[in-house]
Amino acid sequence: MIIAGGAFCLKATMSSTAYNCSLDHDAEVVWHLLREFTDIPWMMGVQEVTTGTYQGQVARLLHMPGIEPITEYLINLDDEQQSLQYGVVKNPFVPVEGYQATISVNSEAGKAQVMFSSSYDLGDQSAEDVSQMLQGFYQMMATSIDNYLQSSE
Repeated sequence: MIIAGGAFCLKATMSSTAYNCSLDHDAEVVWHLLREFTDIPWMMGVQEVTTGTYQGQVARLLHMPGIEPITEYLINLDDEQQSLQYGVVKNPFVPVEGYQATISVNSEAGKAQVMFSSSYDLGDQSAEDVSQMLQGFYQMMATSIDNYLQSSE
């Protein structure tokens, strides 16, 4: 906490995390799956997705057993760059504020290169702990995509 002129100010500690992986699938197929922001049958653990809006943006609520729905909203979707950016309003798994993530897909040697990145305000959380947690989540997402595409071949 910083004291400035008799006022108490909280210092925001912005941080970021990145995770890159290669999936043995065509990049166009992976992008088509990811770009359907409100339709994610590939996501492990999600029982139902309901949709709505958040501050004028398309939002999805991810319903999972035993927890409040996770609310995510689409910030930007770019088909040309095969990239999407979304924010998270509420997520019981990630104890940070201002979470925004970007997922992009490129093709390299016939495989999909998927890049996950995010920025967020750590608050009083450990940068290393949050980064490890998010990298584990991104790895789970990549595994879910891979498993889903393999089962639909």
